[in-house]
Amino acid sequence: MMANGYQSSAREVSEEMQRYFIGSKQIINDKIDIFGDDAKHINKVMRYQPGDKVICTDNIGRSYIAEILSMNAKQVILRIVEEEINNNEPTVHITLYQGLTKADKMEWIIQKGTEIGISSFVPVEMKYSITKWEADRGNKKIERWQKIAKEAAEQSQRSKIPEIHNADSFKSLINNIIPKHSLTMLAYEKSEHSQGILALMNQHVDCNDFGLIIGPEGGISDEEKNMAIENGVKLINLGPRILRAETAGLVAASGILFFHQQLGES
Repeated sequence: MMANGYQSSAREVSEEMQRYFIGSKQIINDKIDIFGDDAKHINKVMRYQPGDKVICTDNIGRSYIAEILSMNAKQVILRIVEEEINNNEPTVHITLYQGLTKADKMEWIIQKGTEIGISSFVPVEMKYSITKWEADRGNKKIERWQKIAKEAAEQSQRSKIPEIHNADSFKSLINNIIPKHSLTMLAYEKSEHSQGILALMNQHVDCNDFGLIIGPEGGISDEEKNMAIENGVKLINLGPRILRAETAGLVAASGILFFHQQLGES
């Protein structure tokens, strides 16, 4: 029994319970205060009533089973029933550096990438990007993409919401990301410089923080490829079939997670 009066347990959280991410300031003793869009979702979409239970996750790895005490259109007050030691995050960290694509494709990449376990996303303006980054609209895009990541994290029962970073240029990306990751890769069609992702993983079995660069719809220029190689980025190919920009990152990330047994036990 914990000091605040609720039990800690390692049992699996029921998949039937709806999950909501909360900030630390929303937890006061054994009570949780939910407001804004999440309160509306509880009221209008889920149509919960006092006595119903949901999962609240603090975005740093702790999840709580909480019972609704009172509610209105703007606010829901819950009581913590049990703390779940239930961290669903992969043991490896993957940052996807995605060449800017059309808006609907970027949203799909973030949604599905969140579901499979990507840790963070960085949109990158590259030579053949059809879409160009507009700074005056950038904050609104990031806000929307972050909301998509939050909803996908809730749906997929993740313990943390991936972070969506501001857009970067390819040159700036190459100059700044190499020291951040134990291994940085760029997906490129089969060539003398590229190798299969699992073969590369076998050469770097101790790495657990990965940077993954994926080109836009127009692909990666020779200049960008050469710049990456010169700065220590490893080229990977994803097989003999040509993948779309919105597919390649998910396939590569799945390969990393599969190698590290994060898609199920071996």
